[in-house]
Amino acid sequence: MLLVLLPLALAIQQPAVDPQYSSDALRELIRAAAATNIRVPRGLASYTATVETEVALVSVNSRAREQSIQVEQVAQSIAWDRTGQVDQRVVGYRSQASMFTGLTALTVPTWVVPVLYGNRFSLFFGPRAGARASRDTAATVRRVDAVHPLAADRDAIYRFSGGDTVAVVRPGAHGIPVVRVHVDPAGLPSVRTTALRGEILIDAATHQLVALRGELVEIGGAASLLARAGRQLMQAVAYVDFQSREVEQLYWLPAVQRIELQIASPMAGDARAVWRFQSRFDDVEIVQSDTVLAHVAVDTLAALPRRRIVASDAELASYSAWRWAIGEGTADLRAGDFDDVVGGGLTTHGARVTVGLHARRFDDVLRFNRVEGLFTGLGGRVRASRPGGNVALGGSLGLAWHERAVRGGAYAEWDARQWTMSVAGERRLDITNRLGDTRSQGSGTLAALLGSDDADYIDRREVIAVLERNLVKEAAWLEVRAGIASERGVSASVSQGLFRVDSAFRPNRPVDRGSSARVGVAVVVHPDVFAEFARPGWTTGLRVEQGAGDLSWARVEVGAAARATKGRVTSTGRIDAGLVESGRIPLQQLFAIGGVSDVPGFEYKEFGGDRAVVSRATVRYALPILQAPLRLPIRRSRRGILPPLAPMLAIGVRSVWTDASSPATLKALSRLGIRSPSGTLLSRPTNGMPAAASAGVLLFGGGLFIGVSRRLDTAARWSFTFAPSLAL
Repeated sequence: MLLVLLPLALAIQQPAVDPQYSSDALRELIRAAAATNIRVPRGLASYTATVETEVALVSVNSRAREQSIQVEQVAQSIAWDRTGQVDQRVVGYRSQASMFTGLTALTVPTWVVPVLYGNRFSLFFGPRAGARASRDTAATVRRVDAVHPLAADRDAIYRFSGGDTVAVVRPGAHGIPVVRVHVDPAGLPSVRTTALRGEILIDAATHQLVALRGELVEIGGAASLLARAGRQLMQAVAYVDFQSREVEQLYWLPAVQRIELQIASPMAGDARAVWRFQSRFDDVEIVQSDTVLAHVAVDTLAALPRRRIVASDAELASYSAWRWAIGEGTADLRAGDFDDVVGGGLTTHGARVTVGLHARRFDDVLRFNRVEGLFTGLGGRVRASRPGGNVALGGSLGLAWHERAVRGGAYAEWDARQWTMSVAGERRLDITNRLGDTRSQGSGTLAALLGSDDADYIDRREVIAVLERNLVKEAAWLEVRAGIASERGVSASVSQGLFRVDSAFRPNRPVDRGSSARVGVAVVVHPDVFAEFARPGWTTGLRVEQGAGDLSWARVEVGAAARATKGRVTSTGRIDAGLVESGRIPLQQLFAIGGVSDVPGFEYKEFGGDRAVVSRATVRYALPILQAPLRLPIRRSRRGILPPLAPMLAIGVRSVWTDASSPATLKALSRLGIRSPSGTLLSRPTNGMPAAASAGVLLFGGGLFIGVSRRLDTAARWSFTFAPSLAL
């Protein structure tokens, strides 16, 4: 009997651990930190700082490779005082883009959190209703407040775990022990509430908050049926990473702050769009006073609206004190940087099984090209998730309405974070004859709206296994592929896009029908760098493929690219080379080069062969004029702000070399067709290295090119060119 009653007696004597804390010691630490951080420290009256922010609009594909479509930099001076008043003055602005997006960071009133003291921390989300925004007057800002993990009402929202001393920070001559604490929303408030899922770092000596990082989530309240359905088709998740610095060994004030919004849809697979804000605080100067109230709660007085003034266009353009080269501030950041601290968001963590709509590529749901016409489809996936990775089964099926063909397939995938293995069987439409990665299915937007479809297609039925792995801390990427495939030709089923234009669709070029077993290996260093996009850096890659069967060949491709910015000058360079070896080279394995979407300045696929080299180089100079955002005459709305014209003088040079190494290759080129009435091959060896040049102006920071271009190897005249900058 005593043995039975003893555990009960001990349970009565021992107080129960608070369910909001993983240990009593952690509860006491959080209580001490909350008491310290809920109010502005005694003596801190105000501070001023210079804040430089780089804003990147990034496209992330299903392989987690990132392309920086647009990069903006904004410099501003800020002044904060303990009443909660924040004054901001934008003093510098510049931008670069690979295409016109219509978006600019200046539509967002503010993206800095001046202090992490208090019960709430405020984020941007637009002007307050009824407020009028102007570059000449102060603008009031609607605040969206998140419940601080150290707020007085934290126990109604959060659960805390961890609490181990993880590091000793040495900002000066002294060391600071730092404790990491994990925070998770655990409560269900009656109204919709914004909270943090992630981690906080606390100075173990002074109990001040050093850093705050994680995913912002909405909890509690009731969501409508329409809102729940919308979240199934489109997900938007916000992440924050706020790092502070110790000032005068007394206060922790902002040092680096990152805020980003990631948007994804199950109909676009694992691809997502990211709007990323990375800010650095410099030249911090504080004002101390013994007369200020030490016990004024900052979150109470912070209800004062922020005031922001934008300097004149001339001042914005003349600003020269940039600390980052454009693109440098976000070059090392990735969309997956928060995967280690979040429990939800756009990545799946924890052990669970999910079933829902899902397509590996948006092309599997909707596309348009001259072979299929309009294609629509639907995909689904079952995924079992656990902390170490995911296992998924899925597939898609769709109809090409004009071609009257059904395409789709099924796959199994094992994703272990650093590497992915998949097996798939599908029927798909692929692009032929290109130099480089050709697994894209063409630009449906250009084909549908502009009647431009500069690609030739092949119908491929394939069973393939793929192993992909990130190498050297994701600075390199490896892919190994092996499978069997059957290929056959297809014909154009539509003659134009939705609107008739001069460039009507061409007939699809012939291919050799047959089957083959194939294996391939690809390695890319710095796979997130592209010369055409706004992220600086360099990249190089190698791709080797071997096919055997009815269609036999060996193919090797190498490439390298770089992009660099120094002051107002941006230079880019890219070179691609390839060769194909085969006793009877399949038509679809030939290189065919030329055309606006490939190498502008030459006729559509004018040059071809089994050997090819293509090089491109540009130099751009940003003019110190028209750098301010365009303001449309739309009253009472920030939506009337567009990216600036931001003109750049640009010179581009392109050269091509192709060769046919054997009579068999020349015979294969002749089967692609003859150019009428000259009787020359549609795609022929270059017999040299012809070049083309362009000169003109890039607008919208590089998104659109207007100028002239001409061939340099002939007596051709200069011709007017209006094209996206990707074609320069």
